[in-house]
Amino acid sequence: MKYFDNHFLFSETYIKEYIKEENKKKQSNDDIESAFKQIKDWNYEYVSGEYAKDPWFDYIDSILDVLGFQKTSKNENRVIYANTISEGEKPVAVCHFIDKDESVGSTQKGKYYSYSALKAAKEYDVNWAMLTNGYQWRIYNIKNVSPYENYLEVNIQESINHNTLADDAFKLFYLFFNVRTYYQKDGELAIEKIKELSDTKAETIEETLRGKAEEILKELCYGLKENMDKEDFTEQEKKAIYNDAIIILYRLLFFGYAESRGLLPITENDPEYTDSYKNLCNDSKELHNNGEVYRVKDGFEFWERLDKQLRVYVNDSYNGGLFHNEDKPILKEHRIANGRLTKCLAELSYNLDKTGKYTEAIEYKDLSVRNLGSIYEGLLEYHLFIADERMVQKKSKGKVKYMKAAEVKLQNSDLKNIIEKGGIYLSQDALERKETGAYYTPEDVVEYIVENTVGKKLQELKIELIKSKKDLLEQLSYEPVVSRQRALQLQIDRITMDFINEKILSLSIIDSAMGSGHFLVNAAYLVANKILEMVAENAWESDEDIIADIQHWKRKVVENCIYGIDINGLSVALARLSLWLISASNDKALSFIDHHLKEGNSIIGTDRSHVEIKGSKDNLFGVLSYEDYMRPILEKYKDLRMVGSVTKAVKCLLQ
Repeated sequence: MKYFDNHFLFSETYIKEYIKEENKKKQSNDDIESAFKQIKDWNYEYVSGEYAKDPWFDYIDSILDVLGFQKTSKNENRVIYANTISEGEKPVAVCHFIDKDESVGSTQKGKYYSYSALKAAKEYDVNWAMLTNGYQWRIYNIKNVSPYENYLEVNIQESINHNTLADDAFKLFYLFFNVRTYYQKDGELAIEKIKELSDTKAETIEETLRGKAEEILKELCYGLKENMDKEDFTEQEKKAIYNDAIIILYRLLFFGYAESRGLLPITENDPEYTDSYKNLCNDSKELHNNGEVYRVKDGFEFWERLDKQLRVYVNDSYNGGLFHNEDKPILKEHRIANGRLTKCLAELSYNLDKTGKYTEAIEYKDLSVRNLGSIYEGLLEYHLFIADERMVQKKSKGKVKYMKAAEVKLQNSDLKNIIEKGGIYLSQDALERKETGAYYTPEDVVEYIVENTVGKKLQELKIELIKSKKDLLEQLSYEPVVSRQRALQLQIDRITMDFINEKILSLSIIDSAMGSGHFLVNAAYLVANKILEMVAENAWESDEDIIADIQHWKRKVVENCIYGIDINGLSVALARLSLWLISASNDKALSFIDHHLKEGNSIIGTDRSHVEIKGSKDNLFGVLSYEDYMRPILEKYKDLRMVGSVTKAVKCLLQ
């Protein structure tokens, strides 16, 4: 049984490597065993021994002492110091205590302790917040794009009860919660360096997949081309092959990402989820490692498992346009044989070792939506070309050139870059392309833009909300009668929720050249975080059904506030997928995003002649008034908003 949860705060790959390296250090293991024994002894004393009637917070303080921290107390918060507590000494973290009967994962308003811990960290100007009930220990980073839902959690009580370090939980607890992890060296905390190395590991995985993406995409194109079984292809057919191959690549990466994050299957042990992407990739790996691909290469069993089970399952469950084939000109008629598809599955999920075997699994859990976007965007500007004669690929000064083999003197180094007649290559131009096609906006630039546009607007609105409830909060501060306190709290809650619904969720955030939706994803995170803070800062339990769950608010924000346009239809598909992945709720439709993200030219726009107005007739002179022109469109959007996103009815309205 696993007693820890790295909920996307650190790279899973890095954590495994970190524990492995620490296990090699005798001193580290001795320290861990010593801390385990001391904490186990304190646990006995406070649960059933001499101190069983003492305050539970004293037990938590004892654990922090064992871990070597210096601290000062302020109510339920402990301000953590790595060295001595002295004038000018800067704290390194805050630890927020809750009672042993409370859950660190509570999302109930008034008991949303993640908010309390992060609020304390901001007050003391530290980047790291701990949260514990003495059994469960969490650590958060306030700089994270989604700080309330990304954390590392360890349950040390399970280790104590089982009297074992074998599951790595207590080791992980000690490594991330002991004082040495928060020592400052050259102005940087040790844990900051750990986070940096962890993020680098995720970037390395992204780079690995990006390096493989073009060859995998070509393999998918070959598979579709071969199944069409023809010699000549029109430009339209070549474009369709390429576009549909990218759609397959979207799907494959989606399956890997969604399974790693628990989005598939939609319910635990779902009997309809009869296969898995992980099984498909593992079976592909075994075929290639054992040299048995030739036995099945012309069959379509893997396509059937991928398309008829996984794709259909997702399409039926989430109603996402990305997963149906009716509008895909090639995919609705053609498929890819095992020989090509198993190669793609193995490459996407494993790395080759020195012997040429697929061994090391690629950890999809480490990837973010931003990583996925970076993998895709370099491919979106290319076109598919089919060689009319033997060609050779040459690289020079940042450019890739495709030359007729008969017209150049071939070197030995050129042999691996030969494209035979009928072969496929990807390029912006039939004879040339840039060596890299990536134009992904750096994360720090996106954060700066979002904070100085959306962030500033949210700051203005927050000031407005504070003013609207200021008098009531003041009354509440000195009201002695409990019933009147509750009435005031209810009034403040209603003002807050009305404000969120009317002022925040009515915001329209649009990116007119959205690409894969990087700006929109970060904007959605920011707005959802601010809404959650508005809800949670009313720090009392509520009789009404007020939700303090970041996942709920992310979905609300994406559903109500996010809009985008891009001239590239594949970018639109990717942006839809990216926004759904950050706001996904199991067994809820994908289609609410479809009418917010559209393909089009935001510079040129459109005119009335390109808009179909269903249910309307021109007047006698063939000219519509503006009101007549817009009424059917506005009614359509009103219907969409009335339906919401929980059911598949949205899709019907869009047709």
